[in-house]
Amino acid sequence: MTGVQLCSIPFFIFFFFNDTATTEIYTLSLHDALPIYNLVDRGVDAIIGHHPHVTQGVEIYKGKPIFYSLGNFIFDQNGDETTKGYAVSMVILEEVVEWEVKPYSIINTSPKFYGKETKDLVCEHVLSNVKNSNGCGFEVPI
Repeated sequence: MTGVQLCSIPFFIFFFFNDTATTEIYTLSLHDALPIYNLVDRGVDAIIGHHPHVTQGVEIYKGKPIFYSLGNFIFDQNGDETTKGYAVSMVILEEVVEWEVKPYSIINTSPKFYGKETKDLVCEHVLSNVKNSNGCGFEVPI
């Protein structure tokens, strides 16, 4: 990347095993969310959840993103919700971290990334709890 100064500070990402199998993050009780929030309170910069086999939304807590579940990646399971997922990319710059959600559908055990129209609809749902999201992306300050 020309003209962009990358950040050289440590950045901590915590991957957690989320066993709450719901497609709505908003049903998490405070009891379930507190351990996740405590990770941010202790210095984690981003949290990425996996396991429930369904996608769940994204939340910003104290300026740090929490991706509750990315969904499936290569599993072919029965059911519409279990054949969806999203990848996450990030770029750490000097003052901000740029995040992008990249939704896909699983076809024959392979992720097939959505075209722009479907991608934008999925991102609108997944990022509905993130203020100042722009399409499938958002920034958080370092």
